Amino acid sequence: MKHPPSHPSTPPDINTPGIDPAVAGALPSSPGINTPNIDPAVAGAPPSLLDIATPDIDPAVAGTLLGGLSAPLAAVSTRYGATVNAQIAVAIAPASIVPHRPRLIVQLYHTNYTCHLVAAAGVMAVNFLNYDQLPLIWQLGMHSGRHGNKLAGIPYQTGVTGSPLLAGCFGYLDCRVVNAMDGGDLTAFLVEALAAETASAGGQRMTWRE
Repeated sequence: MKHPPSHPSTPPDINTPGIDPAVAGALPSSPGINTPNIDPAVAGAPPSLLDIATPDIDPAVAGTLLGGLSAPLAAVSTRYGATVNAQIAVAIAPASIVPHRPRLIVQLYHTNYTCHLVAAAGVMAVNFLNYDQLPLIWQLGMHSGRHGNKLAGIPYQTGVTGSPLLAGCFGYLDCRVVNAMDGGDLTAFLVEALAAETASAGGQRMTWRE
């Protein structure tokens, strides 16, 4: 496979472009404002509830509520210096109501190699998988890039961030990281799209529900 040219470890300083809604920032800081201590009783959460251990919820009860929230199956790829890697995302959700400035929340497990590379590079591409790309779930989701190049044999090109854009996908969003939140066993990255494409005419996007 012909390797794409190397890209810098961080994306160029560019303004967030308007993304065509048919194809598919950070909030201003408030310097000098200290985060106040909120009285739980005033905020509406009785203090006694704060000490209750998180219970197990019966999937039969919650399933009806959560079924419609099923996230798309996507391979998150990134480039840090000369290193490229990709993994299957834990979950993805939209994070913007502005159609031409799409943002996503992308969840990656802390221990995954891709998570470390995304945190260091500040960029990622979200590659939405087609139904005929089922084997990529095993290739990218069941092996670690620490032990070899998981993208070997997978054709891809690169775009504005340098992250791999996998061939044959339903489409992609090429993104830079705006912020990140520690979610315990995972990191939730807030990302904004710098480029988008629905690359597969007539394709069918996979979701975790299937």
